Amino acid sequence: MKNTKINYLAGLTILLLLFITACKKEPMPYKPEPSAFTVEPKGTLAALPAAGGKLDVVVNANSNGWWIVLPEESKAWCKPSKLFGSGNQNIAITLSPNTSNVARKTELIVNPTFNLEPVKLVIEQLPN
Repeated sequence: MKNTKINYLAGLTILLLLFITACKKEPMPYKPEPSAFTVEPKGTLAALPAAGGKLDVVVNANSNGWWIVLPEESKAWCKPSKLFGSGNQNIAITLSPNTSNVARKTELIVNPTFNLEPVKLVIEQLPN
């Protein structure tokens, strides 16, 4: 009878210890906070040649995420290498040759997370 009582108390003690240690709070993961956000072209945004080419843009976002919005009518000739991402990145924007006699113009908008102000880049391409 004594052994049964001792075994019962030992089992209850072990269960109590397991319950107490299982309820420890785990450290929470790092919560991102807004940081400075800039978007700058490498070089000039002057009218780009009709032959097409690439324009490099530097996104400095640190801990922010970001995404690019481009007007539907510009997607055929103005193609960013990435449409979304996070942190600091270089984006290559490829312009197809302009075979028309009319200059082309579009507004590329880079939106950051945390409701920060979006950055607008106006891209112009000369006529043929």
